Amino acid sequence: MKLAHPPCPMVLFAGFLAISSGASAAPLDSWTSVSSGTSNRLNAVASGNGIFVAAGDLGTILTSANGSTWISATSAITNSLLALAYGQGQFVAVGTLGAILTSSNGLNWSPQDSGTPNRLNAVASTQLGLVAVGDLGTILTSADGSNWNVRTSGTASSLVGVSEGFGKIIAAANTTVLVSSTNGLDWTTNAGPYFFAGLAYGNGVMLGITIRSGFERSVDGVTWNRFFGQFNNYCYGLTYARNVFIGVGGYYDGGGGRTIATSTNGMTWNIRYTNLGEGRLLSVAYGGHRFVAVGDGGAILVSAPLLSISNPVVVSNGVQMIIEGDPDGVYRIQRSPSLSAPSWDNIGAVTNFGGSSQFVTPILPEASASFYRLSSD
Repeated sequence: MKLAHPPCPMVLFAGFLAISSGASAAPLDSWTSVSSGTSNRLNAVASGNGIFVAAGDLGTILTSANGSTWISATSAITNSLLALAYGQGQFVAVGTLGAILTSSNGLNWSPQDSGTPNRLNAVASTQLGLVAVGDLGTILTSADGSNWNVRTSGTASSLVGVSEGFGKIIAAANTTVLVSSTNGLDWTTNAGPYFFAGLAYGNGVMLGITIRSGFERSVDGVTWNRFFGQFNNYCYGLTYARNVFIGVGGYYDGGGGRTIATSTNGMTWNIRYTNLGEGRLLSVAYGGHRFVAVGDGGAILVSAPLLSISNPVVVSNGVQMIIEGDPDGVYRIQRSPSLSAPSWDNIGAVTNFGGSSQFVTPILPEASASFYRLSSD
């Protein structure tokens, strides 16, 4: 059972003590550095099947059930692994020399024949299957992660990012070329902006990373406009989850400087974490109600959980509280009469159809105090 942070703060009302299970600061302003057990650079992180997987240089692969405690998995290769995705019930890692590995549990990995010796820079799970892109215009597609087909991209440029949006798959190049497909089989090359790293799509907006803290933004996949964030020179990793874009970055040469920033629209950015004495962050992913970022020297940072119960108020039929959690997440509300020797009872469940939901529980007439917390299985 995954629980939110220890209950705090506390609010006294009507003779009852209700507690929030969230951290007092905004979760994305609170990041914890955890041990990865490796000094190898971690280039990618992904979430799926209830776990996180991180991958990096020298075939490094790590797994975690909570983002905080990591164990090493055996990849059986020494290629640098550059990108990760979860789709078709498995993780897919891609990297140099056309390397592709797959795993259903993050621990046991199987090499797959990519059909190319070219470096693979990015991979994504789409409604049309898995798509990997790389140097010399390489595009590979797979319906199952095991059988990969080489597609004709129409460009020899290096493809550095791939994402699904606007009813198609879009691959970004490190030249002024954009490649797209509506079926995963036939790809069209058009003029586009220069991209430095990957793409992310959310809420009708696609962002692509360009040079020196720049982002190319599009609401149709055709017309792009540039905006700037603040990443101590460069942004390297980008994702969209919980109604926010989150980017991670740092200095180009890896000599120091680490930044995490967020944006709801891709145009204005808020710095959430920065430290000039730490190495770059290169990738970020969301899962288990938290974000995990990875980077140079085996760095792993974990955000506070984006799962909370808050704002208790007495209403006519009991105590009303607000639940913040994943859309469509099912959460259990638990109550205890004491925190010194807590005994948590399930008092209800709620499906969080949006980003937040209201929950009302009756006041027990015999209780002198009640403490509440939120949990998810």
